[in-house]
Amino acid sequence: MAALPPQPPGGSTPPQYPPAVPLPGGPPPGARPLPPAPGAYPAAAPGAAPAYGAAAPAAVVRVRRRTGWMVFAQVLAILKSILWLLVGLLIVAGGVYLITIGGDISRLPGYTHYYGSSINGFSAVANAAAAVVIAFGAVCVIIGIVELVLGITVGRPSQVSRWMIIVLDVLSIIGSVANILNTGSRGNGWLLFWIVWLAVDVLILYALTVDGNTRRAFAGLP
Repeated sequence: MAALPPQPPGGSTPPQYPPAVPLPGGPPPGARPLPPAPGAYPAAAPGAAPAYGAAAPAAVVRVRRRTGWMVFAQVLAILKSILWLLVGLLIVAGGVYLITIGGDISRLPGYTHYYGSSINGFSAVANAAAAVVIAFGAVCVIIGIVELVLGITVGRPSQVSRWMIIVLDVLSIIGSVANILNTGSRGNGWLLFWIVWLAVDVLILYALTVDGNTRRAFAGLP
């Protein structure tokens, strides 16, 4: 009987096995799949819900709030729209009245007091002028309606309404400056009116474009 090899002190060592070598052609039929290594999880498919316990991506939340300058500009825009509506309706009413009296401008209230005599033979011209007056009044009414809608919706806040009001406000500022420069001898009342109108336009423009808190509110920032 052959002698056993010398054993290390402390007892025999467990038998050593060679590392497992994968079989060619894959595992045999019916073999159980090996469990995944600890901490290894399959990657989620694109568009799939996050795994349980995984942190969901942070959603970007837009904050809707109104500032003092925004409300102030909104009130001024609504007041301007009401003035446009009133002026437009008065102009339309004057044109309709001129047509109903047959174009005889001598029948206009106050005409005889200021001019002292009637003018005949101008009915056709007066009717054409009445049509122009009605068209101008209708344009004023449309501007008033548009500004009223924009003044109401800008407080959401709405970026579209904001920029439309800014464009109309810049055009109004240009018109106000032109009227102030061309007032001349029309009286101080008209000059004061256009100065106040210009001041209102400048305040609206400042509130919607310059004030930092209002710009952040329109951008949805806290």
